[in-house]
Amino acid sequence: MNIHSKILLGLMSALALAFSSCDDGDIKTSSAVALKDGYVVKVTGALANASSWSELGKSYTLVVAGFAEGDSFPTISKIIPPASESIDITLSGMENSVSTVELCAINSIYKRVVSYDTIFSFQDNPDWDPRDTIFYEADGRDVGVYSGIYSKLFAGKGKCFRCHGEGSAAADMHLVGKENSYAELVGVDAKTVSGSKRVVAGDADNSVLYRVVTEAKTDGALPWHYDHVSNVDGLDYNNQKLLRDWINAGAKMN
Repeated sequence: MNIHSKILLGLMSALALAFSSCDDGDIKTSSAVALKDGYVVKVTGALANASSWSELGKSYTLVVAGFAEGDSFPTISKIIPPASESIDITLSGMENSVSTVELCAINSIYKRVVSYDTIFSFQDNPDWDPRDTIFYEADGRDVGVYSGIYSKLFAGKGKCFRCHGEGSAAADMHLVGKENSYAELVGVDAKTVSGSKRVVAGDADNSVLYRVVTEAKTDGALPWHYDHVSNVDGLDYNNQKLLRDWINAGAKMN
């Protein structure tokens, strides 16, 4: 066989190999690459009061983040610029360990302190194809600091609504509704501590609300006759600090 025949035979073998790679095996390889790249979430639209977090300094960040089940620290996240009125964020490369994707705020140690919305739950959608992008429209979602405090500390079963809901409320303080609760707190005389205000804008230490959520019965007699620290869900250090930082930053309703 001369040199020209050998070259021709080599070219024919290469072409045969190339065509054989176009069967189902090549498609499966492409799918594997997509799975390795991870899930993709695209968040667009307007947000309300996003800039309020910047008023608390550098201790908090508004993010789109993925969390493993039962974990408060994100495995992946992308920062939402604090001055954003409209966002267009893509979060990609999420691994299978991510259980939920959330619109939330994290603190300086990257722990979630407020969750505004669950963008996507993989537990609720176990058959989701990772090659399909997950789309979320913010649609003017209120992500303000006070909105977060209201939903995290006041609203819901086992929280402040239990005693400060509608009807006859403890200390005549009704916390139902964001606007109403704010009007009941900031600059309003406290019923249980004479000469004090429920919330003094700019002064957490002299705000009865802050004392109520930080002083346990073990600290001595409580003028409000109820140990909130031991009996109200969610009053850990991070939430207490968030409330303190909000008050000291001016206790604004945003």
